[in-house]
Amino acid sequence: MTDIYKQALCLFIQDGVLTLEQVQEKVQVVESTLVEKTRQTPFWVAAEALCNRLNDGIVANHHRPFRVNVTSIGHMEKLLRIDKVSVEDAEAMIDWCLGHEFWGTVIFSPVKFRKHYFTMVARRDEDNRRYDIRVNHPTMASAPKVFISEEELAEQMRKRQQEAVPMPEGFRKMVRL
Repeated sequence: MTDIYKQALCLFIQDGVLTLEQVQEKVQVVESTLVEKTRQTPFWVAAEALCNRLNDGIVANHHRPFRVNVTSIGHMEKLLRIDKVSVEDAEAMIDWCLGHEFWGTVIFSPVKFRKHYFTMVARRDEDNRRYDIRVNHPTMASAPKVFISEEELAEQMRKRQQEAVPMPEGFRKMVRL
């Protein structure tokens, strides 16, 4: 269908009905409206807010800010639209990574934020699991101590010796003990 329109447009230009300059002006008008439409989508608006939040955090960490322009907003918009990351998750990750001792020194732009996003999610989840293990599981020091008498200990040692299998002759030479 578009080929027919292109051919018709070429005929209008050949017949002198339209000039090439008029067509180029109209193409620029159409392109500018397309860009403006993409900048008004909910993804674009949210991406711009996330870029500003990331930039504010970077400045708060005493690092040089990045330029919030079409390119940087575009990368953040791709994280939301293509990678299907929710705005709330992205906000939480921005707060987490800027407060992290390692990631706070790595993430300085939306490009790096998108590139490392899922790695940071995995790291955050791993750190949370480690914390849960330390908090929820008792340590050996807090485990109740069970005292057994000397007779019970001697009985346990005797049973172990009866169940033990003697080492075959030459075994030490074979494993070089």
